[in-house]
Amino acid sequence: MSIFKCPGSDLIKSPRAEEIDCPGCGESVEIWSDEAEVACPNCGTPVFREMPSACWEWCGSARECVGPDRYDRMIRGRKRKEREGLKEKLIGAMQDYFGDDEDRIRHGQSVLLYAEEILKTEPGDQRVVVSAAVLHDIGIPNAISRHGSSGHRFQEEEGPPVARKIMEELGIDRGIIDKVSDIIGHHHSPRREESDDYKVVYDADQIVNLIERDGAGAEKLSDSLFTGGGRAIMNRLFPKTGRQAE
Repeated sequence: MSIFKCPGSDLIKSPRAEEIDCPGCGESVEIWSDEAEVACPNCGTPVFREMPSACWEWCGSARECVGPDRYDRMIRGRKRKEREGLKEKLIGAMQDYFGDDEDRIRHGQSVLLYAEEILKTEPGDQRVVVSAAVLHDIGIPNAISRHGSSGHRFQEEEGPPVARKIMEELGIDRGIIDKVSDIIGHHHSPRREESDDYKVVYDADQIVNLIERDGAGAEKLSDSLFTGGGRAIMNRLFPKTGRQAE
């Protein structure tokens, strides 16, 4: 059969419109069957189309069949949806672990928010950064129950085993688990040389800690951040504190 007669590519080569409710604002958003995602025109939230397994994912002729632009767009959309789905699972696991501790949950979500903002301008592996941002304080309950303190040293000692168990249960790649566990194991204690992923998570955590202190120590913190993206956020939140973003 000619690849140009393949029935599996019909919804891509002859796309049809669908309506999906935006998860951000609830508005109905039009998305076509050859699109994996669109931005909601009302609020800008990414809206993902449900993408069942299809022949273009494994067929050796898929790129030629549906065209390189469509093929690349579908692959990017599939990967982004997988990342977004993993992020939601991590957040859910973190919320379940902290239970009624709304302050810890809010802190983790805030660190994630700023880490993702920093990643827009700084290098880093999104999978590692998102996982570490969500789970960086996961050792606090065990630190308190076992050591009677949530001090930094105890957080860093107790966090990696808990984070590793959560990530293993979610099926996260071993290489990512190792990197995330390493970040959590010294997230308050920078080494002489640090990875790009660590720098993003560290800066985001420090910024949120500063916000929770109502800005106390802003000038000192601005000079200690690793990333230009982190300093840009500092300059926005706390003007005239330390050096400007590079």
